Amino acid sequence: MRGASSVMLGLVLLLGAAPSWAQSIVDAVKTGTPAQVQALAAKDASVVNAKDASGKTPLHHAANGGSVPMIECLLSLGAAIDAATTENLTPLLEAIRSGKDAAAGVLIEKGAKIDGALHWAARLNRSAVIEALLAKGADIDARDPQGFTPLTSAARMGGGPFEAIELLVRKGANLNLPDSLGNTPLDNAIIYGGADSRTIDLLLAKSAAVNTEPAALASTLSAAARRGHVRLFDYYLARGGETVLATEANRRAVMRSATMGGALEMVKALQARGIPLDLAPNRNGATPLHSLASNPKALDMVAFLVRNGADVNARTNDGRSAYNIADAAGNREVAAVLLKLGASPDPQQFPRLAGPYLGQTPPADELRPFAPGIVYLDHGTVSVSPDGQEMYWPTGTAIMMTRIQDGRWTKPAFAPFSGPSDIPFHDDVPFVTPDNKRLFFTSKRPVAPGAPEKENIWFVERTPTGWSEPRSVGPAVNAMSLHWQVSVSNAGTLYFGGRREKDGFGSGDIYCSRLENGQYTEPVNLGPAVNTKDGESQVFVAPDESFLLFWRAPGQIPSAYVSFKGSDGRWLPAVKFDLPWAGAGLSVSPDGKYLFTGGQWKSARFLEELGNRER
Repeated sequence: MRGASSVMLGLVLLLGAAPSWAQSIVDAVKTGTPAQVQALAAKDASVVNAKDASGKTPLHHAANGGSVPMIECLLSLGAAIDAATTENLTPLLEAIRSGKDAAAGVLIEKGAKIDGALHWAARLNRSAVIEALLAKGADIDARDPQGFTPLTSAARMGGGPFEAIELLVRKGANLNLPDSLGNTPLDNAIIYGGADSRTIDLLLAKSAAVNTEPAALASTLSAAARRGHVRLFDYYLARGGETVLATEANRRAVMRSATMGGALEMVKALQARGIPLDLAPNRNGATPLHSLASNPKALDMVAFLVRNGADVNARTNDGRSAYNIADAAGNREVAAVLLKLGASPDPQQFPRLAGPYLGQTPPADELRPFAPGIVYLDHGTVSVSPDGQEMYWPTGTAIMMTRIQDGRWTKPAFAPFSGPSDIPFHDDVPFVTPDNKRLFFTSKRPVAPGAPEKENIWFVERTPTGWSEPRSVGPAVNAMSLHWQVSVSNAGTLYFGGRREKDGFGSGDIYCSRLENGQYTEPVNLGPAVNTKDGESQVFVAPDESFLLFWRAPGQIPSAYVSFKGSDGRWLPAVKFDLPWAGAGLSVSPDGKYLFTGGQWKSARFLEELGNRER
């Protein structure tokens, strides 16, 4: 007893104060000894499986730290070996994600569930863990909800997990299993695998199968051309690609891809096949020369294009020349070459844009690009202020904005509370509230010093001098695993996509949190009328909460759904509506006239027709 007391005293001195037992055991796991953990468990056995705000148990923390003795200690005390966090991570997956092979090995040996673990180990190049999982009977060709095998998952990551890919191939992984879109591991390596060609070369040497569906072949031929990988290009030509190249549109696309990739030898090879250079501007007004201007490795291609007819002073829709782009990117060599080839050093000439919605022609019932070449967005869509005077959108790392000033729209710039970042989704998916007083967004900025990096929901408030400093919506919401779009009703109720073990239906659900006395309350799952096992996200709620829109993703391509509120105040079963996936996000303009998704928009009048039919 005296020994246990001295251990407890030492732990209290170590921590500086006596915190809760649950926090004490986490601290002991991280910095203490198994003996200290045993002493705490003797005082209160429940702390062994206590969860923090993110759903992590002491065993998760031990797995993250990689201490095998601590893991064995916790298991001997009754720790749940398969406890899941709010992100659905078990201690085994935590060990794999943290690169702690020995910890993963002992959890596998002690009987942890191995479902999905092989995909994680393959993506993260954990060869020792792959060996251990296979020895325990893991299915080397198991498929996840998107139809990816471990080999496909790794192939999509570029050359990073190449050792894992080699191991899986050597162990007999099927090289030819297609995913839910029909793409094989080789197809995925080409389309998503980055610049490293080792995986491609390995699969080519094994005569791996390819997706021979014409649209897929056109895509992979273009990807091969962009890489400048002649052997790969010929491999696809021999498997149906010649037929695909018979159409003018595909010939143009392949040449465009090779040009944009800076693959000069591939361009010349395509010219030898009778395929002409394509120097025309795209819908953003950007020619291949504009696209290459920021690439320091494209000197030879830049000179080649200008000498073969590219207009060195052509400007994009937002008034930038290739020289402007090279100069802004700090690409001095390309900028100097452009000047030598006759480029003007004049600055950007941003166009005069006036009228509602950046002066764009209103769309009809089909999706059309919104302000192409003016609004460059990624991972979300446009949010319009209720007075129509401001617009905000995400770039994938930051939030941009434009406003009407002196009767014209300003050149897009970072929102004052955001800015440049190299962190994916650092600031994302802005939403201006119906009363125009707040703007909500997600961000990976830390909610407190030393807090783990995760997406949380933040907001700024209007003040007489502009937007306030960002504030977190609070722990009731941000304790959850969150991702993607947020939306707010007239009543201040916050709608968002998230995942929570205790009430989740699938990989992600739609939740809401009511604003009471200035604080956001415990989130509520919207239930089976809206949420399913397939995963729902990117919600937009009408200001009066009469309907909500969201994406559901049973496979790789999400589908758009709407749920209307019934006369009893309950959400009616969601119905699918016809809307092509256009790059994420859903919102309806404050005047109710237009639907935005990705970088496109269309008339929203169909929603009224749907509502009349469904209610």
